[in-house]
Amino acid sequence: MPNKKKNEPEEEDLDEMEMEPTRAESKESKESKEEKKEKKKEEKWETITQLRIEVDFWKTGLHGKKIGIRQKDQQMAKSRQFSKDMNIYGDVKIGGETEGHIGFRTNEWETEDIEKGELARLVIRYFSESDRWKASIEQNNIKSVMLSMGYERGTPVFDLFHQGNKNVFSLEKIERGSGSMDRVMVPLILQTDSKTIDYFIIAEKRFSMGSDWKLYRANQEKKELASFDSKKFNIGGKVVIDVYDPALVKNKIFINTLILFGALIKFWDEVVEKLKDFSKKFRKDEIPFNPDRNELALMLNPRGKRA
Repeated sequence: MPNKKKNEPEEEDLDEMEMEPTRAESKESKESKEEKKEKKKEEKWETITQLRIEVDFWKTGLHGKKIGIRQKDQQMAKSRQFSKDMNIYGDVKIGGETEGHIGFRTNEWETEDIEKGELARLVIRYFSESDRWKASIEQNNIKSVMLSMGYERGTPVFDLFHQGNKNVFSLEKIERGSGSMDRVMVPLILQTDSKTIDYFIIAEKRFSMGSDWKLYRANQEKKELASFDSKKFNIGGKVVIDVYDPALVKNKIFINTLILFGALIKFWDEVVEKLKDFSKKFRKDEIPFNPDRNELALMLNPRGKRA
């Protein structure tokens, strides 16, 4: 029998060496399968309605017969957010059950003098059926005028306030270039005392009959979480909101944000046009700008009290 050369591998070792690539291939194959499985899960996401919300606008505001039912003094006593100029203009239904109503401040929206630098400001509030305040969305004209001048087109910014939550969230139109559909972005902290922020985008849909929008996370564009379908052919108008994510239907901040944006859709085009015209005149130094005192209060340093 010939002597084996020094360092020549044994037959068993050769077998091991031959098997190594097979094991590596098997590992790669396993990882590839896992990736495919995860990808398939993402592709499987379906827009199945988990919850339906309806924001139903009345033909007129809270007048006549309705005012007899909801006495304004009683409403104001229940919530200081229910101001004297509050005009209730629609009902909110969640899962088919009436859960509350929406109103806007007429003094802020209908009273303006452009020549004096007064710009209309939309303030919408959401109340429970028992007239308790739940959430608000307020137009921030200081930021809106700034962005509208910068982009040279109407670019609204709104502040969102939620009952029992100390955070102020900002909902802003995102500039996308001329001729594109509108998009807005809103960062939300969905859990109390959490540091995790979710960035949501609400994008206007193309080729729709009304003002229709879809909502998704900024880092998951293909995963539609909710949609807004504007029905303009009923008496006063209506927005149907379908929520597709089973986890988010239980989140009060998320749901109330959807309701507020649904209530805002009725005014959206008018808000954009007013900002476009005002900022154009202001940029040309034709008019002054005197922001509302409530907006100026939001500019105060919140850390000043602690200093």
